[in-house]
Amino acid sequence: MPSIDLTSVQPREATYFMMPARDASSVSAGDTFNACRGLWVGTGGDLALQMAADFAGTGGEVATFKSVPGGTLLPFSAIRLLSAASGTTASDVVAVY
Repeated sequence: MPSIDLTSVQPREATYFMMPARDASSVSAGDTFNACRGLWVGTGGDLALQMAADFAGTGGEVATFKSVPGGTLLPFSAIRLLSAASGTTASDVVAVY
């Protein structure tokens, strides 16, 4: 499983992920978006995502998070919410930046 080596993170990048979110955008199954700080799940279900492999938003591994409850903020960086055919059943998803 790929990981982010935090020892090589520039101070500006590390600060970005520690600051409160300043923007948000609704995303739907099948959407590709800029690397986010987290995802808000409004209506629970499964989330199939392509994770961000680095702070530049390069595509990483695909992961499915099962049974995510509605009203959950997931604190990780992703770049794509995969389609329902790929396993996404959650809805009302918002990417926070």
